Amino acid sequence: MAEQKELRTALLEAIDSLSDNNRQATLLFYDEQLSLQGITVPKRENCTLRN
Repeated sequence: MAEQKELRTALLEAIDSLSDNNRQATLLFYDEQLSLQGITVPKRENCTLRN
């Protein structure tokens, strides 16, 4: 039981060290069980039009 608590603590510390976007995506993927496609939202400012 103590080993599981240590692993959970280490996991939460690792998640906390991620950037905001990566932390949110990780939590949505594992806690909310969303697919990566469900998490990904294209940003308009990063889109370019090509002729």
